[in-house]
Amino acid sequence: MDTKIATTHLLQMNQDEEFYRRYYQAQKNPKSLKTFLSEQDPEVLKKRRLFVKELMPENIPDALSDEDYFEDQLFDNIYIRKHNRYTPAFEHSHIFFEIIYVLCGQCTHTVAHRTMPMKSGDLCLLPPALRHSLSVMDDDSIILNILIRRDMVEDIFFNVLKDKTLIASFFLGSLYQKNYASCLLFHTGSDSELSKLLLEMYEEQMDHDEYANRILSCMLPIFFTKLIRRHQAHSEFSYAPVAEDEALFSYLAAHYNTITLTELAGHLNYTVPYCSYYIKKQTGMTFSQLLRQIRLKKAESLLTSTNISIHEISVRLGYHNPESFMKIFKKEYGMTPGQYRGAHSSKN
Repeated sequence: MDTKIATTHLLQMNQDEEFYRRYYQAQKNPKSLKTFLSEQDPEVLKKRRLFVKELMPENIPDALSDEDYFEDQLFDNIYIRKHNRYTPAFEHSHIFFEIIYVLCGQCTHTVAHRTMPMKSGDLCLLPPALRHSLSVMDDDSIILNILIRRDMVEDIFFNVLKDKTLIASFFLGSLYQKNYASCLLFHTGSDSELSKLLLEMYEEQMDHDEYANRILSCMLPIFFTKLIRRHQAHSEFSYAPVAEDEALFSYLAAHYNTITLTELAGHLNYTVPYCSYYIKKQTGMTFSQLLRQIRLKKAESLLTSTNISIHEISVRLGYHNPESFMKIFKKEYGMTPGQYRGAHSSKN
């Protein structure tokens, strides 16, 4: 696929960037700033979702929801956007996962009050709820934001979660550990294959037909697999993850259909009471609640992406009595597995 269309589109300065560039330049001189502010209509700024702290500090968002970016809650699970240049940096969090990728140029990324300059080829993977800000203050930098809805991560990456990689560790910690505060940084340099793949994804989104979201959901795991294959040695956690956390969640992801608390405790060299306490401390859930959540997320994926019988799904998940599986599923989702499959099949 020719990615020149996407590159040309990203390089163009849009109206919001033009506005923020004027604002940025006006801030260098008190008189110029006063003139600039006098020309602004707060109601127009609010409608365009433009932030000018001197006029409307209360409108600067503190937390971003899915609805701020995902147009269709049913289909748009991945959203790729250019971070508008000259946008004032403001600290915020969000409920989705985010990838920040420097296609060219540079930016200043601040995570939990730690400043991380990023240059061309750098990629940062952020979990939900981690506070950060981003600053891009020149015409020649292109920064891509790839946003991923939280409820799609386990479906898309379930097989990836079983691998003993940094990305698997990151996602497992983000999904099942309370107050997870690590971001994962890769230095990919001038890897044209990865940048080309991201641009192809951006072009796919530009088309935005009925197949786009499904194609993007397939392309993103490929991107992550190539990323870890080629650049795991050039990566780092912003905060070092705890080794037993990785072992705990990796083992659960690999053995969710047969695992018992006693077996898990033995694998980690814990006593059973301490293992139970540790899981509760790290996730806010009991072992049974955590295991049920992992199994039900896998059930969602199997129901919506395969034609495997519900009996077979229950066996794969570790429920040898299908009636028990169906009862647990209905209690969680308000419908039987068959009804869930039918509803999502009609949407797809």
